[in-house]
Parts: sequence; structure tokens; C-alpha cells
Amino acid sequence: DIGLGFFKPDFYKEKTLLFYPKPTIGKSLYEHQAYDSLVFVHSEMDRHQIAYAPPYLVPAHLKMDYDILLFRVKRMSKDYFEVVVNESTRRTAFVDRFKGGMVPWPEFLITLPSVEFEEGMIQPIKIKPLDHASEVATEKVYKRMRPESIQGFWLEVSLINENYQAEGQGWIKWRNEFEL
Repeated sequence: DIGLGFFKPDFYKEKTLLFYPKPTIGKSLYEHQAYDSLVFVHSEMDRHQIAYAPPYLVPAHLKMDYDILLFRVKRMSKDYFEVVVNESTRRTAFVDRFKGGMVPWPEFLITLPSVEFEEGMIQPIKIKPLDHASEVATEKVYKRMRPESIQGFWLEVSLINENYQAEGQGWIKWRNEFEL
């Protein structure tokens, strides 16, 4: 389950991100007791750090020295997100959706400097975003590709050489119905 995208807590404005149990339908998230939290601090070096985190915390992406903290969004409502707080065990929690922002998969992908196939997985690079389109004519296997645009389940990429220079364009399928 790839989820809907990522939740990025706004630790610039919020010092605490509360984790709630599954809300009762018809009740506000705030009518429930939070069971845990993340606490953020701002250091002298103008960096954000985690002052407290529960021992089970394993978010999708954590690199606080680059201000990156992303939780995979499993479910969304008008008031909350259900996020995966432990990617190893798939443990989830509910968070106030207004304590950060959601980064949908397409937006996340096009902001990456490069993408690459998983080890052992090769997929044809197409000339158009269609399953039946011809493959890009190349003898070379490209390890890195720079995202350029997204159309449906297709990602337009620049084919990058070892010196990070574009040598061509093509389309790869970035997802099917349920997985990357």
C-alpha cells in the first residue's frame, strides 16, 4: 500500500505533533485523548531537531539535518490523516491534518533530483506514456533518471549519464493500481 502521499509536520510553527487513536466517527479529533507525541526544538544553529520521539517511531523519511520528516499517509479525512508511524511494523496513528501538509505522490516524485529502479528491476523506457508505445532506442542501461513531469501512472524522465547530464527523454511507469 503506497498510500496517498506523505504528511510533513510543520515543525517551523508547531512544537508538538500529537498522535491519536482511531477517532470515533462523528467526534472531533480533539475529543480524543492523544496517546503519544513528537516534540521539536529549534537549535542555535538554526536547525530543527526532535527533542522527544516514541521508541516505535520509524517514519518513511527522516533526515532532520535537511529538515526532512515524512510520514506515509494511509487515510485522509477533513480533520485528520492516518499516518504510518512505523514503516517496519506498519503501525499507524492519527494526526491533525492542519499541523502540517500533505505532499501527494506526484508532487513528491517531481521534486526529487533523480529516481532509479530498484535493484534487479528493469522496466522499458517508452517514447510515450502508453503501455503499447515503442521503447526508447538505446543500448545503454540508465541507472538514474531525472523526473520532469507526471501524467497518470507515467513519469516523464531525462536519462542521466554518469556525469549527471541528460542524454535523452522517455517515460517510465511509476506505479500501478496499488504499488510503486
